[in-house]
Amino acid sequence: MEIIYSEKLGYCPGVRNAVSQANNIAEQAAAEGKRAYCIGRLVHNNAVVQAMGRMGMEFIDEPDGHVPGTALISAHGIPDSLRDRFVRAGFTLIDGTCPRIIENRNKILQQARMGRLIVIIGIPGHSEVRCLEGTDLFPGVPVSSVVVGSKQDIAKIPDGFPLAVAAQTTVDRDLFDSLVELIKERFPDVTVLKTICPEPLQRQAALRHLCERCPAVVIVGGLHSANTTVLAEVARRNGCRAYVCERSGELPEEVFSHPVLGIASGASTPFAQVSAVAKDLSEHV
Repeated sequence: MEIIYSEKLGYCPGVRNAVSQANNIAEQAAAEGKRAYCIGRLVHNNAVVQAMGRMGMEFIDEPDGHVPGTALISAHGIPDSLRDRFVRAGFTLIDGTCPRIIENRNKILQQARMGRLIVIIGIPGHSEVRCLEGTDLFPGVPVSSVVVGSKQDIAKIPDGFPLAVAAQTTVDRDLFDSLVELIKERFPDVTVLKTICPEPLQRQAALRHLCERCPAVVIVGGLHSANTTVLAEVARRNGCRAYVCERSGELPEEVFSHPVLGIASGASTPFAQVSAVAKDLSEHV
């Protein structure tokens, strides 16, 4: 079996920064005999989360019932109201929010101050989307927003408001463009914000190039990772068979029937995890 690697592999810069901060916090807490927490999942990759757990980091969603300590805000960020609850409970917060998401929150806040209703195109309930929704216009008062994950959700947008449309950083570009077009058909005053991160777009472009050379690809990444899911959809749209896994043991036997196989990864996947999957594939008998 010939294995061809995508030109974009390993962590994106935002995830790399969050994982580095998590390592530092866990090591320092262990040395000082203190508690170390991460608010939410650090990243959407089970292997990474489990590794942090072995270092003593606890993953929590809210402060209630936990002894105050140092808490890292995950790469996807958290709503302002939740941040305030942790501070009031006595936690020391370290902000691991992806810089791109911080920038997008500022863009949303600026538009909300101008009186625009915020439309967020993304996965309803996703931690990043909840973070964007939870951007406070005033202390304790979040921006007015509507989450749109499909064309059916456009019906939830009320009439009579100027709109500012933002996107989850990892949303599929084609989906975003199609939904924006439908929104503009219905609403007369729409400002479209540039909030899709260029890094996943570069991964998608590299994957399309890989699909030109391979009939099938293995995408190594979290099974619940939004950007990994988008990569699989991109591969399939480009006529390539796509398999998603975190470990090679999760792959079906048919994957080994391909004489040429591409390897790509999500933005929350360390290169060591990619290498381990590729090694198992190449050594399979």
